[in-house]
Amino acid sequence: MPRRARVPVRRPRAQAEPWHAPFGESGRRVQSRAEGTAAMLVPLELLQVGERGRIRELQGNPEFVHRLQEMGLREGAAVEMVRPGSPCILAVDHHRFSVRLDESATVLVEVQPR
Repeated sequence: MPRRARVPVRRPRAQAEPWHAPFGESGRRVQSRAEGTAAMLVPLELLQVGERGRIRELQGNPEFVHRLQEMGLREGAAVEMVRPGSPCILAVDHHRFSVRLDESATVLVEVQPR
């Protein structure tokens, strides 16, 4: 008797956890009220090649946020997008990292003028 091929079961994606930050109507920018400033913050994954920014907020799964901080992605750190995508390549403090930014965490940056 021939064996039947196994078909992978597709499960519905889990809904976003309550710790995810909303990105406003456009899905691209959000205003920060931290430290009394109204700087425009952008999710890190939306930076273009060569664009630089300063990390202002890390939000999401505490374990994943801690891992990002250990890699040098801390609030106040300067980052440059080397290659966007998933995974993206970032330059932080003269080091390059390949990071897959998914739904586990959100990194908000203040874009620096060129």
